[in-house]
Amino acid sequence: LSVYHAETISQGIQHQNVRFGALKSAVNESLGDSIVDFNMSELFRVYHTGNACPFKRSVLSKIAKSEAVEIIVVGGSVTYGADLKDRMKERWTTRFSDILSSGWYDGKFVVKNMGVGACNIDVWIDRVNEFRSADMVIVDLSVNDQGFDLQALPLLYHTFIQLIDSLPKHPAILFHYAFRSAQSDRRDVTDHCPLPATQGACCGGNYMYCQRWWEMQDFVAITLNKFKVPFVSYRDLVWPDYLNPPATLPVLWNGKSHPDYKAHSLIAKLVAFGFMMQLKEAHNAKDCEQESRSKYVTGANIDVKVKPLCPNPLTLMRATDEMNSWQSFSLSNRDKYNSSDSMKSVWPGGAAVSMNGNEHWRYFNDSKLKFGWVLEASQQTVAASCPQGGWCVTALLNHTISLDVLLGEDPIVQISYLKSYPDVMGKATVWLDSWLNESILIDSRWSMQYSVTRIFSLVAREGRMANLSSALVGEMAVMPALQRATAGRHVLHISASPFDGPKFKW
Repeated sequence: LSVYHAETISQGIQHQNVRFGALKSAVNESLGDSIVDFNMSELFRVYHTGNACPFKRSVLSKIAKSEAVEIIVVGGSVTYGADLKDRMKERWTTRFSDILSSGWYDGKFVVKNMGVGACNIDVWIDRVNEFRSADMVIVDLSVNDQGFDLQALPLLYHTFIQLIDSLPKHPAILFHYAFRSAQSDRRDVTDHCPLPATQGACCGGNYMYCQRWWEMQDFVAITLNKFKVPFVSYRDLVWPDYLNPPATLPVLWNGKSHPDYKAHSLIAKLVAFGFMMQLKEAHNAKDCEQESRSKYVTGANIDVKVKPLCPNPLTLMRATDEMNSWQSFSLSNRDKYNSSDSMKSVWPGGAAVSMNGNEHWRYFNDSKLKFGWVLEASQQTVAASCPQGGWCVTALLNHTISLDVLLGEDPIVQISYLKSYPDVMGKATVWLDSWLNESILIDSRWSMQYSVTRIFSLVAREGRMANLSSALVGEMAVMPALQRATAGRHVLHISASPFDGPKFKW
């Protein structure tokens, strides 16, 4: 079998712009570690082939003309590089980009890392429009799937893949799948999987995990195999049998949700191998003009209920550490904003965001590189704004952040927020323009022992949400004010809620 693997890999492609042998050498370069490294035959074992026609159409066609190829990597905090000492240098997408730019191709590859901590599949379903420029989308969300009912994952990923498939450029898709652990933190295990039968340990009992963290891939693979979406698996590479974890597992995944730079290097090698195999298979792919092979989800498999939400948003504000994100949150009163001077300097001023003179809302990274607008106000501080220490409209207005938004007809307003531990989070009051009496409450507290990004959708009427993901995991409310709001500019207000916790993060 290993001989067959070697022969299959070694069969290169004939193309004037591609030196396949040089790519293979770059992929196969040693990582300099006796444990955290694998050879080409071992990588081949965990490469799951699929439909190569989308790659041939969207990527190989550009390679044939020496054109630039754009690859967008979608993921959570692992993709982002959380807990790495030198995030930009050590995260796996950097090494992956280096392999693609190692001189085997006459053109250029542009690899864009769109990883955002605590952003899960349900969030990315509603952000598919951000992949519109991609020739290829690499999905690295596996660790984030831990927060879902595993039975829901096949349908969620069906929705996600179909929406990517429907983008104007019909990009090629490659998935990467991994797992997570609790290391030696027993409480982390009992919080996530309280039943002893669902817990596991190895390596002298000091390395612990939940069974569902290993099984997540199997549920997603149902959809990937059905639609012939290629994927590579770090889980299968380093821990193929759940009941027989290797003694080196604590080194192969040295972290809980976030592995160290050694694992990132191996992930880069694995994903680059998957890219190399797609390149080879696309070169030999035939009958790609057939409708059944032109995309991943075709014919009777297309779910007509799955439609993109806000495919062309009139107003889009994202909270990241990128400069364009900071600029989108322009502040007219930026001198009152609590941030570093370097971050202040990129704000041109303006009125996209107004804090009504209060200093309770701050834009910063408060945990694990999760940027956002954060309201931190104790109930004592809120109550002090009101007579007799009660709740009043004055307290509400004194803790309000206001956003200029452009609405179309029959609008949807989607607010991403952090769902986290109940003892440190709270609720927010949201209203449009002057219709405070029609406000909606968003509760950022839940009992799960981790933090995730959720999307709350405000709609003008019942039945507006057509997306399957919203029915499964999303939150929605009808806001009557949106029914009366004419197309054009409006102001969306977010504030504290009476006696409902100390913190809200938008």
